Amino acid sequence: MLDLDDHLELWEPPPSLIDKHMLAGIPRHGIGRALKVSKEQIAALLTALKLFTSGAYYRELADMARMLQQVAGALTKTTGRCAILPSDGQSYPLLEITLTGSKSAFEVCRALRRGKPSVQVSHGQLAAGKLLINPLHLNEERAAALIRRLQEELSA
Repeated sequence: MLDLDDHLELWEPPPSLIDKHMLAGIPRHGIGRALKVSKEQIAALLTALKLFTSGAYYRELADMARMLQQVAGALTKTTGRCAILPSDGQSYPLLEITLTGSKSAFEVCRALRRGKPSVQVSHGQLAAGKLLINPLHLNEERAAALIRRLQEELSA
């Protein structure tokens, strides 16, 4: 067993924290093991911090807003009135579709969910007659499918 006295120079805690001479040895699994953090999680954190500080997420927000604008532009001849709710820098932009037709937002939401492909919208504004579209996983292919499904359900 490794005696802490052999390596006291490696660890210098503040004197008010603990008297290191009171320890019988070093922790068997290292002091960080109690946190259960894997090297993959540390790598992911470092990558996320690098992306955050480089401004990559701000560029992503602009792409999301562009994608939502594309969807909104395709719905001009439907019973939905679209508005882009811009990002505040902390959240994603959203597409708000206010329904003006005879179908309720609950009916449209249910039909979108049961159709092919299934489309999931936020339930937060259904009672107010609005569908909210989050762009998080939209790409060109998914946006085209979303437009098709919304046009099917919101056709005048």
